[in-house]
Amino acid sequence: MAAVRLSNADAGGPVEVHVGDTVSLLLPEPPTTGFAWRWHVPVGLRVLVDERVGMSPGAPGRETQRRLAVEVTTAGRHELVAELARPWESAARSRLDFVLAAGAAESATGR
Repeated sequence: MAAVRLSNADAGGPVEVHVGDTVSLLLPEPPTTGFAWRWHVPVGLRVLVDERVGMSPGAPGRETQRRLAVEVTTAGRHELVAELARPWESAARSRLDFVLAAGAAESATGR
């Protein structure tokens, strides 16, 4: 079981993962604008963590990041969608699609 790290640069193309892998996604999130990432997590992925990171006292308005960590629970093609939006608005400012191509879990011997 591997730890796979993704960023906005990984959006669009398929990323190969395995059942049991933990996939972490880190995206910039402007804290004072009202915009926040919202996730559309498909069946086959289980949310482990959804948190804002990078907040530091004494630096108001400084850009933070949103971290999502999911566990791959089933094999198949999973599309994880991230939308940057304000909670009171229906339309998102931007959208990123991450395609996870999940194969069966790797054995400890790598075969």
